[in-house]
Amino acid sequence: STVPNTPLPTTPTNPTTPSTGGTVLLRDLTLNSVGEDVRTLQKFLNARGYTVALSGAGSVGMETTYFGPATRAAVILFQRGKGITPAVGYVGKITRAAISNN
Repeated sequence: STVPNTPLPTTPTNPTTPSTGGTVLLRDLTLNSVGEDVRTLQKFLNARGYTVALSGAGSVGMETTYFGPATRAAVILFQRGKGITPAVGYVGKITRAAISNN
């Protein structure tokens, strides 16, 4: 007998906003990541002065779902501002914790 194809569970890419008002990212993000959580990250960075782009894709109101070089550069500025080392533009556990506490 055969088992019908069923989709495998996937990690959600939709971030949540807990009652504390902080931004929670549910997975690590890096160059070439794609998802609504990337847009949430860009909005977070833009709102706090870590500008992703001055105009066009990634700028305020035009945030995207793509984690490209401009997002990476803004993440590095955020990491440096928060004393996170190494400040390499990878959004891992330490950076995600810093984001959720801001």
